Amino acid sequence: MRFMGDQPGLKKQDKMDYIYDILQRCKDKKTVHDEVYCQVIKQITGNPNLDSCHHGWQLLSLLTGYFLPSNTLRPYVTEFLQQICCDSNHPCSEIAKDCQSNLRKLIAYGGRQHLPFLAEMRAFLKGHCLRRISIILPGGLQYNAKFKTFTVTAEVLKEICEHIGVTELEEIKEFAILANKDKGKMIRPLHQEEYVHDYLLEESSIGLHFCRITWKIPLHFDNAGYINVHYNQVLQNYMTGTMLLQHTTKLGQQLGILALLQHWARGSPSVPTREELKNYIPVSNIHISLDIVEIAMAYQLETIEPLQPLQAQIRFIEHMIQLPLFGYNVFSAEWISAPDIPSPCMVGVNQEEIVAMSRETQSNQIVIPLNQILRMKSLRPTSAAGLPGIEINYGTIENPKTICFELKQAKTLYHLITIIGGESDSQA
Repeated sequence: MRFMGDQPGLKKQDKMDYIYDILQRCKDKKTVHDEVYCQVIKQITGNPNLDSCHHGWQLLSLLTGYFLPSNTLRPYVTEFLQQICCDSNHPCSEIAKDCQSNLRKLIAYGGRQHLPFLAEMRAFLKGHCLRRISIILPGGLQYNAKFKTFTVTAEVLKEICEHIGVTELEEIKEFAILANKDKGKMIRPLHQEEYVHDYLLEESSIGLHFCRITWKIPLHFDNAGYINVHYNQVLQNYMTGTMLLQHTTKLGQQLGILALLQHWARGSPSVPTREELKNYIPVSNIHISLDIVEIAMAYQLETIEPLQPLQAQIRFIEHMIQLPLFGYNVFSAEWISAPDIPSPCMVGVNQEEIVAMSRETQSNQIVIPLNQILRMKSLRPTSAAGLPGIEINYGTIENPKTICFELKQAKTLYHLITIIGGESDSQA
């Protein structure tokens, strides 16, 4: 084979051309999978040319991540890999272990959707199989993760979760990796079984973010990293107005204690100045008089002592838990088809339901249990200046109902509902 150097190369072609040609042929024709597997295994068995053998193993590691051998051939491929893995003296035992891992993922999740992009393939052929990528945690902190060619989202989530003290599988499932393109122009949560490199490709404009998307498991404040991640995510939701305080006579009191807790969480035991206080008021409450908030803070300082940063973060989260929209992923929809709810409105989804409500009064709610969703699809903008949308059919087969939303982050909402609620009729 020309890629392995066992046959003379063609003019104006190199190993990149040969390996892409092989992979593309396998992608186009499922019937050649077994033939290519057999040829590669034959070439690397007892091959005295170490360089040729190494290239063959590289090709096999790609094949095992992209293309399944037939049910007839698979046991022989599996046995071959197992034999090499068990031979600690074999020079390719480590790459054989990668092949085993790739094949297991291929069986469990299916293969990658895209062939390796050029920069990824060049690095792979040079033996650089790990790619370091910074994942943004809530609050802007970064976690440096190492990605292999066939790393799936579930592996990345498990690694980051263990870093912040989350080890139970059920709680790990409550987190997600978001692919963020062009600084928020398009945000797409990745399904746990998806291959991360399929979404990175050669797009330098795509960043990865880590966050919690459901809150079924009770919070446990036994790890500083865990506390910090949850505090920063909840704080961001609060400050951007997606976690609304209720407009009651106690609004000033709520804003006062939450401002103090933010100040203490920064390690400042003093009373916030008036300028600092402005930075602690969410955008949805900027109309309220700062005098009222300052009076509320003064009252609070008579009853409680300043807290250490971690304790202040925990207390802030505990206050947020009491709010009606805590635990929901909240979006602003510019239009809703329900006549009882004025547009624009708020749409939220948690582990149980979708809610739609008035942005100003938080009343006139529509509640859609996730287990009642019959069908869901995304909608294209109806005009050049329009927004994308999402259509949800829900209820029962005998009494179906339909609701539509138009919002900038329609794709994000669609995929969140799909991930949280399980399988949906994918038409995104």
